[in-house]
Formats: sequence, structure tokens, C-alpha cells
Amino acid sequence: MSDPITAATIATLLLMKFTEGTAGEAGKKLVTSLWDKIAARFQGNKQVERTLATIETEKTPESAQPLVVYLGEEMKYAPDFAEEIRQLAIALQNSKPLGKMEMATDLKVRGSLEAKDMTQKSAEPSDMTMLKAVEAENITLGNLTQEQ
Repeated sequence: MSDPITAATIATLLLMKFTEGTAGEAGKKLVTSLWDKIAARFQGNKQVERTLATIETEKTPESAQPLVVYLGEEMKYAPDFAEEIRQLAIALQNSKPLGKMEMATDLKVRGSLEAKDMTQKSAEPSDMTMLKAVEAENITLGNLTQEQ
């Protein structure tokens, strides 16, 4: 059985909005949806709006602590809202960050470079880079393949 999704869990997940490369594209969309849903719910509540602005500025777990209190109370009294954000949080926890694969990058070659039959394969979705930032007098390319 997995841990329950609490206000503290959700506040921590919201910090992923500001952490580079945490959750890949799908994760970024989920974090943004979660953030937007919470911001919309508390629109007009100046204390919570200030807290969200502080989280955006400071990007620390400490800055998210007041949100835990506000969110916890709201989740108690608005079960539909609580379920919506719990489902987003579960989806976010289950999303995987993209892997990163680099092949033949940042090369400086004196003379000629010949790249023949290079293949990059990944079983999982990955951010793949091949032959980037390559310097050579002459470059000859063959079959270059990336597969996911």
C-alpha cells in the first residue's frame, strides 16, 4: 500500500515546478496543472496568494510550509477538491523523468571525422543527443539512428 497523499506531499510535489529536469514533459504538465488548480482554488485569498508567490520566489521546502496548513484545511472541507488534487499528485508521483542519452558530443578532432552506422536505442522515453558540438576539418556521416 502506498503512502496517503497529504497536503504536505502535495506541497512538496509543487516544488517540482521549479526544479529543472525533475519529471520530464508529462511531469511538467502535471505539476503545472496541480499548481494552477491550487492557485485557482485560493484566488482572492491574499494569505495563500502571498504564500504561492513566496514559493515561486524562494523555491524551498520552508517556503511551502504555510501552504501545507492552508491546503490541509481546504482538503478537509472540500472533498471534491481534495480528490482532484490527490489524483493529480498520484499521476505526478507515477510519472517518470526522461532519461538522458548523449552519443558523440563535444568532440574536437584534428583532421577528419567519419561517423558510420551509429545507433542510439532506449527502452524508455529519453532525451537523446547525437553528434552535438563536434568540430573537425571534414565530417562524413553514415547511417545515424535514434530509436525509442
